[in-house]
Amino acid sequence: MDSRLTFKIHIQKLIDKCKKSNNILRCVTGMEWGASRKSLLRIYSALIRSAIDYGCIIYGSASKSLIKKVEIVQAQSLRICSGAFRSSPVSAIQVEVGEMPISLRKFKLTMNYWINVKGHSELHPVKDIFKDCWEYGKNEIKSFGWTATRDATILGITEISVSHSVVMQNIPSWMLPMPQVDFHLQYIVKNEKTISKEFVVQQYLNQNYSSMLHFFTDGSKDPVSGNSSAAVYIQRLQDKIQKRITNFVSVFTTGLIAILLAIQWVEEVQPTRVVICTDSLSALNSLLSEQSTSRKDLIYEVLINQNINSILILPISLFM
Repeated sequence: MDSRLTFKIHIQKLIDKCKKSNNILRCVTGMEWGASRKSLLRIYSALIRSAIDYGCIIYGSASKSLIKKVEIVQAQSLRICSGAFRSSPVSAIQVEVGEMPISLRKFKLTMNYWINVKGHSELHPVKDIFKDCWEYGKNEIKSFGWTATRDATILGITEISVSHSVVMQNIPSWMLPMPQVDFHLQYIVKNEKTISKEFVVQQYLNQNYSSMLHFFTDGSKDPVSGNSSAAVYIQRLQDKIQKRITNFVSVFTTGLIAILLAIQWVEEVQPTRVVICTDSLSALNSLLSEQSTSRKDLIYEVLINQNINSILILPISLFM
């Protein structure tokens, strides 16, 4: 960073790095030989776009002339990847290869980072730059702290509740009991083509878990309206639990909430042994690994509740 925060030195180093990467693209391409467009775009994403993205939220406040130099380098890269003529418009090339202009990509990354910061506690140091300042409105500065909240307001996402980015639990993760997961049913159903899937699932449960209480969970989301819900069906009792949840959540989230509803019912009724059947493979893998890119709060809640409830056996079967 230079003393006046013009980012001239940084952008020049970025351009030099991208030009070297462009030479790599030229070495592996040709009119009648060389790598395919798909491979060239992968190289572009790994070597050039990643370098442009790094820190673009910060150096995006540089002058238009400096940003223009970065756009020229990107255009050269896309022209090599697509094999377009030098006279081809840059916008047409971007549409052809499915690549955003730098300004739009910076806007997307800025909003992603803004939402991520909103999910942190109030002690997060970046939140200080969102606070009111007497200089706001006096100067037109394009820095992240000055423009991010304004852009988020234009998008209409300032009032949306954001889940915590970092979930801290009172119980260490290594002390949480792991659920017993049975994946055999998945392979049996896939290999069985003569008998209906419903019959195979029921037969498997009767043979292996006949003494247990069977729960069937599912989550759904309307792709048009965004309406989401979760449900649990208790087969032996012919009882069901339904819950309307927040709109526009992921299908992964609806599956976890459905499992959590079943565990909460077990906590209240206290049956001896239960088996929960779900069709969310991603939810099962996340529960086993305790790792996920989203909704770690729900994953920890499922694991903690099964510990508090002293559920001795919780095999979760997958059926498709």
